[in-house]
Amino acid sequence: MSDIQARVVRAKSFCLAGWYYKEWYSHAVEEVSRSARALGVHHSVLAGLLSAYSPRVQVHRSIEYAVHWCLTGKHHRGVMLGVQSAVEYFLANGTLRGRKTEAFRLCLEGVADAVVLDTHMAEVLGVHQRVFSTPTGYDENVAVVLCVAEDMKLTPCQAQAAMWGGRIRMMGRSPAMLSVRSFLPSLFMEC
Repeated sequence: MSDIQARVVRAKSFCLAGWYYKEWYSHAVEEVSRSARALGVHHSVLAGLLSAYSPRVQVHRSIEYAVHWCLTGKHHRGVMLGVQSAVEYFLANGTLRGRKTEAFRLCLEGVADAVVLDTHMAEVLGVHQRVFSTPTGYDENVAVVLCVAEDMKLTPCQAQAAMWGGRIRMMGRSPAMLSVRSFLPSLFMEC
């Protein structure tokens, strides 16, 4: 069995363990759409902000930062300078520079063939996260996710979400759902 085949088998076990979470992005797309309307911004703006603010923070923190920006037009005081730069780049160009954050933005916009590779996905795929920093390593691991998706009759986005959810569950935790509404419920009384 080749290294790629072994990673596909390994990733499938995580996919099955997180099967319930395969619709994580479908839920997230709906949540972003409703939240964007309530906040008075376009869906793509909120998706981009959530993605740009996501590196090295938990889901609830990126929501807090994105909502703060939508309400004030300013960065939250806790945001790292590099992340602030990424937000400014997104606002000027409509895309993100990092492969992980750009893929996350695409998934939040409903692009079913986008694949997010992060720390948890490195564990799922049995590689060190540094592998994702090279174009060959990144593309090779996306190909593994695409194989799993095809074998399991899922979109790439669904397969990645299920694998991610399986990894979180195997750590003894429950994957956080994207819920902007619970962050600022008063904005959603009319939605």
